[in-house]
Amino acid sequence: MKKGYTLVELIVVIVVLFIIGAIALPIILTKINNSRYEKAKASAYDMIESVKLYHYNKVKDNNGVFEEVTFNCDKICKNLDEVIESESKPNSGTITISSDGTITGNISYYEGDYTFYICNSILYDEKISNCLPSNNLTLKSDDYEEGQEIDYAGLIWNVISDNGDNTTLVLKNIIDHANLGNKKYNFEESDVNKKLNEWFSSNLTLKSAKEQDKLVSTKIEEYETYVRIPSKEDAGIKSSSDKCKKTWCNIEKGYWLVDYIKSSEGIYKAYSIGEDGETNTMDVTNENGIRPVITVKEH
Repeated sequence: MKKGYTLVELIVVIVVLFIIGAIALPIILTKINNSRYEKAKASAYDMIESVKLYHYNKVKDNNGVFEEVTFNCDKICKNLDEVIESESKPNSGTITISSDGTITGNISYYEGDYTFYICNSILYDEKISNCLPSNNLTLKSDDYEEGQEIDYAGLIWNVISDNGDNTTLVLKNIIDHANLGNKKYNFEESDVNKKLNEWFSSNLTLKSAKEQDKLVSTKIEEYETYVRIPSKEDAGIKSSSDKCKKTWCNIEKGYWLVDYIKSSEGIYKAYSIGEDGETNTMDVTNENGIRPVITVKEH
C-alpha cells in the first residue's frame, strides 16, 4: 500500500514552488514591461515619421516655406483643424515642428507609464536640458549626382552640380510669383531680387547657414549674393525654343531664368520654362514662379 505525502514533504514542495515563482515572476514581469516599452517606443517613432510626412507635404504645398507649429497629443496629435494621422495612440504630450523641420517635444503612452522626450527626431528616456535644433545645415562630403534630391535646411532641393567641395542646389518647389521688374532689366534692382531677398530673410535656417559660413557666395553678372535663380546654363538651354535638358528640371509649373534678351522692338524679355519643359521669352513686366539656387560647402 502506497503511503501519502507527509506534512513536511508538502511544505517542502510549497516552499520550492514559492521560490521558483519568486524567481520567475520578476523575469516574466520584466519581459512584459520591456515588451510594452518597446511597443510604446515603436509607436512614438511611428508618430515622428507621421510628423515628418506632414512637414514634407506642407513644404511641398507652400512653395518651400514652413512656419513653426505645435501639436497637442491626446490619442491623436492635433492643432486647430489640422491632425497628424498615425496608428500610434499617445495619451499625452506635445510635438513641435520648427521652421526648418526640426522635431522636438515629448510623448507619453500607457497612461504615462512611458514618456519619451524628442530632440531632433530622436527619442530619449530623459529630458534633454538643452535641445538645440539640428537645422540640417551640413552637406557631407560625398559625390552628388545631378538631379539628386537633397534635404537641406528643412527643404527639398535638386542637385545642379557638385565639384567635390561645393554643391549647387535648386529648390524642388516653386516660390510664388514675383514681378520681373518694369524697366530696363537689372537683376539687382528687379522685383524678383527683392522677392528672393525677402524669402531668404524669412527662412531662419538659411539665414543661419549664411551666418555660419556654410553657404557660398555666388557671383552673377555684377552682383554678389547667396541666393539666385536658375540660369540658361543651369538648364542646358541654348535657344528660346529648347526644352529644359537637365535631369533636375522636373517641371511642375512655369518658372523663369535669370538670363534676358533685348528684342528688336527694344523691349527687355526674360526666359521662362513652362510646364511642358519648353522655354519662351516674356516681357520683364510679366510674372512667373521662382526656383531659388544656392551653393553649399561640403563638410
